[in-house]
Amino acid sequence: NNARFQPRARRLDYTAPMDDAHVVALAARLHGNKHVEELELVASSNVYGRTDTYSPFGCDGMHALANVLPHCAIRTLLLGSNRHIGDVAATALAPVLPRCVQLTTLVLWNCNITDATLHTLATCLTESSSYLRYLRVAHNSNVTTDGVVALIGALPHARIEILDVRETGGSEAAVMEAFADGATLPAAVR
Repeated sequence: NNARFQPRARRLDYTAPMDDAHVVALAARLHGNKHVEELELVASSNVYGRTDTYSPFGCDGMHALANVLPHCAIRTLLLGSNRHIGDVAATALAPVLPRCVQLTTLVLWNCNITDATLHTLATCLTESSSYLRYLRVAHNSNVTTDGVVALIGALPHARIEILDVRETGGSEAAVMEAFADGATLPAAVR
Protein backbone atom coordinates (compact mmCIF):
# COMPACT_ATOMS: atom_id res chain seq x y z
CA ASN A 1 0.00 0.00 0.00
CA ASN A 2 1.13 3.51 -0.71
CA ALA A 3 -0.32 5.03 2.46
CA ARG A 4 -0.19 4.21 6.13
CA PHE A 5 -3.14 4.64 8.41
CA GLN A 6 -2.93 8.06 10.03
CA PRO A 7 -5.63 8.20 12.70
CA ARG A 8 -5.64 11.99 12.94
CA ALA A 9 -5.62 12.70 9.21
CA ARG A 10 -8.71 14.36 7.75
CA ARG A 11 -8.34 12.55 4.43
CA LEU A 12 -7.06 9.05 3.72
CA ASP A 13 -6.15 8.33 0.12
CA TYR A 14 -5.39 4.73 -0.81
CA THR A 15 -4.77 4.61 -4.54
CA ALA A 16 -2.78 1.41 -4.38
CA PRO A 17 -4.88 -1.69 -4.89
CA MET A 18 -6.25 -3.13 -1.66
CA ASP A 19 -7.63 -6.59 -1.16
CA ASP A 20 -10.40 -7.57 1.25
CA ALA A 21 -7.98 -8.23 4.11
CA HIS A 22 -6.53 -4.70 3.86
CA VAL A 23 -9.96 -3.07 3.73
CA VAL A 24 -11.25 -5.13 6.66
CA ALA A 25 -8.19 -4.09 8.70
CA LEU A 26 -8.65 -0.44 7.69
CA ALA A 27 -12.33 -0.56 8.63
CA ALA A 28 -11.45 -1.90 12.07
CA ARG A 29 -9.08 1.03 12.62
CA LEU A 30 -11.73 3.53 11.46
CA HIS A 31 -14.34 2.40 13.98
CA GLY A 32 -14.94 5.32 16.34
CA ASN A 33 -12.43 7.56 14.54
CA LYS A 34 -13.66 11.15 14.64
CA HIS A 35 -10.90 12.67 12.50
CA VAL A 36 -11.03 10.97 9.09
CA GLU A 37 -13.70 12.73 6.99
CA GLU A 38 -12.75 11.55 3.51
CA LEU A 39 -11.77 8.05 2.48
CA GLU A 40 -10.63 7.32 -1.04
CA LEU A 41 -10.17 3.69 -2.04
CA VAL A 42 -9.47 3.97 -5.74
CA ALA A 43 -8.10 0.85 -7.39
CA SER A 44 -5.33 1.46 -9.84
CA SER A 45 -3.28 -1.15 -11.59
CA ASN A 46 -0.68 1.41 -12.52
CA VAL A 47 0.61 3.18 -9.45
CA TYR A 48 3.76 5.26 -9.67
CA GLY A 49 4.52 3.97 -13.15
CA ARG A 50 4.52 0.27 -12.33
CA THR A 51 1.85 -2.30 -13.00
CA ASP A 52 0.72 -4.39 -10.06
CA THR A 53 -1.13 -7.66 -9.99
CA TYR A 54 -3.63 -7.55 -7.18
CA SER A 55 -6.82 -8.98 -5.78
CA PRO A 56 -9.12 -5.97 -5.40
CA PHE A 57 -11.49 -5.82 -2.50
CA GLY A 58 -15.08 -6.91 -2.87
CA CYS A 59 -17.73 -8.33 -0.56
CA ASP A 60 -15.80 -8.77 2.69
CA GLY A 61 -14.18 -5.35 2.41
CA MET A 62 -17.45 -3.63 1.52
CA HIS A 63 -19.32 -5.29 4.38
CA ALA A 64 -16.60 -4.20 6.81
CA LEU A 65 -16.75 -0.61 5.50
CA ALA A 66 -20.55 -0.60 5.60
CA ASN A 67 -20.54 -1.76 9.21
CA VAL A 68 -18.09 0.91 10.34
CA LEU A 69 -19.56 3.90 8.47
CA PRO A 70 -22.24 4.71 11.07
CA HIS A 71 -19.50 4.75 13.76
CA CYS A 72 -17.00 7.15 12.25
CA ALA A 73 -16.80 10.69 10.85
CA ILE A 74 -16.47 9.86 7.14
CA ARG A 75 -18.36 12.41 5.03
CA THR A 76 -16.99 11.37 1.65
CA LEU A 77 -16.48 7.79 0.47
CA LEU A 78 -14.81 7.47 -2.93
CA LEU A 79 -14.70 3.96 -4.40
CA GLY A 80 -13.56 4.55 -7.96
CA SER A 81 -12.46 1.85 -10.38
CA ASN A 82 -12.96 -0.99 -7.94
CA ARG A 83 -14.37 -3.34 -10.57
CA HIS A 84 -14.75 -6.22 -8.12
CA ILE A 85 -17.17 -4.37 -5.87
CA GLY A 86 -20.15 -5.13 -8.10
CA ASP A 87 -23.73 -5.44 -6.91
CA VAL A 88 -23.34 -7.77 -3.95
CA ALA A 89 -20.79 -5.57 -2.26
CA ALA A 90 -22.31 -2.23 -3.27
CA THR A 91 -25.73 -3.19 -1.93
CA ALA A 92 -24.12 -3.77 1.48
CA LEU A 93 -24.09 0.02 1.83
CA ALA A 94 -27.81 0.60 1.33
CA PRO A 95 -29.08 -0.72 4.70
CA VAL A 96 -26.61 1.40 6.67
CA LEU A 97 -27.06 4.67 4.76
CA PRO A 98 -29.86 5.95 7.03
CA ARG A 99 -27.53 5.54 10.04
CA CYS A 100 -24.61 7.31 8.34
CA VAL A 101 -25.46 10.82 9.48
CA GLN A 102 -22.02 12.12 8.44
CA LEU A 103 -21.88 10.54 4.96
CA THR A 104 -22.92 13.12 2.36
CA THR A 105 -20.94 11.94 -0.69
CA LEU A 106 -20.84 8.43 -2.13
CA VAL A 107 -18.94 7.66 -5.32
CA LEU A 108 -19.35 4.24 -6.95
CA TRP A 109 -17.64 5.28 -10.16
CA ASN A 110 -16.65 2.40 -12.45
CA CYS A 111 -17.41 -0.26 -9.82
CA ASN A 112 -19.11 -2.77 -12.12
CA ILE A 113 -22.52 -2.23 -10.55
CA THR A 114 -25.77 -2.92 -12.40
CA ASP A 115 -29.43 -1.95 -12.14
CA ALA A 116 -29.71 -4.15 -9.04
CA THR A 117 -27.57 -1.71 -7.05
CA LEU A 118 -29.48 1.30 -8.38
CA HIS A 119 -32.83 -0.30 -7.50
CA THR A 120 -31.55 -1.10 -3.99
CA LEU A 121 -30.29 2.46 -3.54
CA ALA A 122 -33.58 3.85 -4.90
CA THR A 123 -35.56 1.76 -2.41
CA CYS A 124 -33.29 2.88 0.42
CA LEU A 125 -33.59 6.54 -0.56
CA THR A 126 -37.39 6.27 -0.88
CA GLU A 127 -38.11 4.32 2.30
CA SER A 128 -35.72 5.91 4.75
CA SER A 129 -33.99 9.17 5.40
CA SER A 130 -30.48 9.26 3.97
CA TYR A 131 -28.09 12.14 4.44
CA LEU A 132 -26.48 11.73 1.01
CA ARG A 133 -26.21 14.94 -1.00
CA TYR A 134 -24.01 13.69 -3.85
CA LEU A 135 -24.27 10.25 -5.43
CA ARG A 136 -22.07 9.30 -8.36
CA VAL A 137 -22.71 6.04 -10.18
CA ALA A 138 -21.17 7.18 -13.46
CA HIS A 139 -19.05 4.97 -15.73
CA ASN A 140 -20.87 1.74 -14.93
CA SER A 141 -21.65 0.32 -18.35
CA ASN A 142 -23.87 -2.48 -16.98
CA VAL A 143 -26.38 0.06 -15.69
CA THR A 144 -29.37 0.47 -18.02
CA THR A 145 -32.05 3.08 -18.43
CA ASP A 146 -34.27 1.08 -16.06
CA GLY A 147 -31.83 1.50 -13.17
CA VAL A 148 -31.21 5.17 -13.89
CA VAL A 149 -34.95 5.92 -14.05
CA ALA A 150 -35.51 4.05 -10.74
CA LEU A 151 -32.81 6.10 -9.04
CA ILE A 152 -34.13 9.37 -10.50
CA GLY A 153 -37.59 8.40 -9.30
CA ALA A 154 -36.29 8.27 -5.73
CA LEU A 155 -34.95 11.84 -5.84
CA PRO A 156 -38.15 13.55 -4.60
CA HIS A 157 -37.86 11.47 -1.41
CA ALA A 158 -34.13 12.03 -0.89
CA ARG A 159 -31.81 14.88 0.01
CA ILE A 160 -29.65 14.27 -3.07
CA GLU A 161 -28.55 17.53 -4.65
CA ILE A 162 -26.43 15.97 -7.41
CA LEU A 163 -26.89 12.56 -9.01
CA ASP A 164 -24.18 11.73 -11.54
CA VAL A 165 -25.23 8.98 -13.96
CA ARG A 166 -23.01 9.95 -16.89
CA GLU A 167 -21.44 7.24 -19.02
CA THR A 168 -23.78 4.51 -17.84
CA GLY A 169 -25.54 2.08 -20.16
CA GLY A 170 -28.76 4.06 -19.72
CA SER A 171 -29.07 6.26 -22.77
CA GLU A 172 -29.87 9.90 -22.20
CA ALA A 173 -32.60 9.75 -24.86
CA ALA A 174 -34.33 6.83 -23.12
CA VAL A 175 -34.15 8.58 -19.75
CA MET A 176 -35.63 11.73 -21.29
CA GLU A 177 -38.35 9.62 -22.92
CA ALA A 178 -39.21 8.07 -19.57
CA PHE A 179 -39.90 11.57 -18.27
CA ALA A 180 -41.72 12.73 -21.42
CA ASP A 181 -45.14 12.03 -19.89
CA GLY A 182 -45.13 15.38 -18.14
CA ALA A 183 -42.73 14.57 -15.35
CA THR A 184 -39.78 16.87 -15.09
CA LEU A 185 -36.27 15.52 -15.04
CA PRO A 186 -34.77 16.84 -11.80
CA ALA A 187 -32.07 19.48 -12.21
CA ALA A 188 -29.82 17.45 -9.90
CA VAL A 189 -29.28 14.77 -12.56
CA ARG A 190 -26.08 14.95 -14.59
